[in-house]
Amino acid sequence: GINAEYNQHRQRLANIKPAVDNKAPPVYPHLYQKLKKAQLEEERCTEIERDNRTLVKRMNDIMHRTGIDNSEPHEKAASLNKELRKEELSRITRENHALLKRLQERQPTYNHLQWEQDRERNEEMCDRLCRHPYKPANKSPTRTQQGM
Repeated sequence: GINAEYNQHRQRLANIKPAVDNKAPPVYPHLYQKLKKAQLEEERCTEIERDNRTLVKRMNDIMHRTGIDNSEPHEKAASLNKELRKEELSRITRENHALLKRLQERQPTYNHLQWEQDRERNEEMCDRLCRHPYKPANKSPTRTQQGM
């Protein structure tokens, strides 16, 4: 009777499945591992280590040298267009001398003696005008004074 129903009831309660899923959410490693970032960081560290090894090697080479500059002085590099530049300079110099000769042989267009005489005459006129300023007899009104 009652005891059998009670046991059956207890059995059903033990086998009952929950209606609400209250388990922890599933874990997806790709969401928190960030493998790409780790790969980039690893590559960066590898590059830094390689650069450091190169620097250490260079510093070691520098420290083992006998002097600052123990090599023979380097010869100045020969210019590839030295002859061409010399020829160009020679040509320009010849052209300049020819131009200077033409300018020196040419007769002047302006007469500097006439300029000097004109300047002296103008200075005398200025001197006279300063001593006796020009004063017109009757002054006619200008257009702005007439109101036009």
